[in-house]
Amino acid sequence: MDFLAELDYLALGSRLKRLSDHLISEVSQTYKTLDIDFNPRLFPLLQLLYRHGPNSISELSQALGVTHAAVSQMAHMMVKSGLASKQPDPTDERRQFLELTPEAHALYQSLTPLWQAMQSTLQQFGSQQGFLLLPAITAMEQAINQSPLQQAWLAKLNAIENNPSQANTNPTTVRLTGWQPQWREQFAALNLQWLERYFSVTEADKHALFQPEEYYLNDGGYILFAEVDSQPIGAVALKRINTDIFELSKLAVAETHQQRGIGRRLMLYAISMATMVGAQQLVLQSNRQLKAALHLYRELGFKEAVPIAGLPDFPRADIFMEKTLR
Repeated sequence: MDFLAELDYLALGSRLKRLSDHLISEVSQTYKTLDIDFNPRLFPLLQLLYRHGPNSISELSQALGVTHAAVSQMAHMMVKSGLASKQPDPTDERRQFLELTPEAHALYQSLTPLWQAMQSTLQQFGSQQGFLLLPAITAMEQAINQSPLQQAWLAKLNAIENNPSQANTNPTTVRLTGWQPQWREQFAALNLQWLERYFSVTEADKHALFQPEEYYLNDGGYILFAEVDSQPIGAVALKRINTDIFELSKLAVAETHQQRGIGRRLMLYAISMATMVGAQQLVLQSNRQLKAALHLYRELGFKEAVPIAGLPDFPRADIFMEKTLR
């Protein structure tokens, strides 16, 4: 029995902590086997200092997204172990910079091959299991940053207290996932719903919807789904335009599941996926009568711009938008 799994999203933090503890334990055992004296909990700070150089505790805290106290504790451990030293800020005597020692640089170089092996193994494990963990985490982080959970929880509590019928003790779980070949027909059907309602289906649409592997996947693109009870209820696609640019297209949510934030979740998922694979920019083509979609795009940081070369030709497109990722 896994009781935390039974608690579903109520135990999300506990399950992530459990997974983190397990991974850190595995790394610690690997270091011990290889006779490497390094605390894996110092890994983020070592990486940050190595890649970006000396910095203050406050700025390191901001870059890592953790508390000042947590970074101070890690800094103390690094200084105590001879991996870092504190130096006065040349522009402000009241501040100190944390700086890696030569021993830390040597340790970093010696650990790099092992870290490469770890990254490759974890990435391969995720692919074999059919999930995209890092994009999902990034999407959730972005969603939480845009809409703090405390406000959402209190608003929902108020709604439940005013209308107890809104209390759903067994909510339907929406899961985000990558391409599933058995959902090829559903990918087309979800998009045909809105295309046929507002526009006419072009040859380019047919190519994208009925030959998605050729149109999207074979060129390094992605098709992402939202699913409920193992059935797709939403989709979005990323078409690779060149090394640095993806076109976001074919965002669709089943009519039975609209107005639930699923389109936003799919968009965040696609943005995080493009970011993870190194894209510099996302672009999209739309039509001005799709006001709800355009509102969502703008909320997520897309801005109207001049069309770039190399995009598929859709006659209905009368607005071009882009979002810089890096």
